[in-house]
Amino acid sequence: MRAARLKELGRNGGGSPRDRWQASTGTGPPQRASGDREISCPDNWSATTGFAVGPSKAEVEEIIGTMIFASSIWTLEIDGKPTLAFEAMKYREADEICHQEWLRIELGQRKINNVPLCVADSHLRIRLARPAEMDLYRQAAETNKLSDDGLAYLIELDPIVSFR
Repeated sequence: MRAARLKELGRNGGGSPRDRWQASTGTGPPQRASGDREISCPDNWSATTGFAVGPSKAEVEEIIGTMIFASSIWTLEIDGKPTLAFEAMKYREADEICHQEWLRIELGQRKINNVPLCVADSHLRIRLARPAEMDLYRQAAETNKLSDDGLAYLIELDPIVSFR
């Protein structure tokens, strides 16, 4: 029965390709369904495609400006090695630390196995902290072992030697 009906209608459900195209785009005559009611066709592009027009850029910026962001824990990598963890609200805020001259100076003075953590051509980059790094940061925060700038070292540093 079904095979006979498909053969009767043709492979694509019956009617000429032009008729099917007009029906799908809403350019042909109004289509009638059972009960003789008219099937309305959308009259704009966004309605036919299912896409809605979103807010303007100004509206998005206003919305973002009023949002409250939860802090995230970020990791600073020096030449691909996870070195520091810290808290920041947004990526942009976290990324700014890579461009701070004071941080490069401090990292140049801190050493591991008598080698500075950071030299002039070291590559600094941030990323979201992994679970183990988050745990280390939280432990440092709970035990008041964060630096004055809220940074937690993820590596064991050489002791600072003072000649005073």
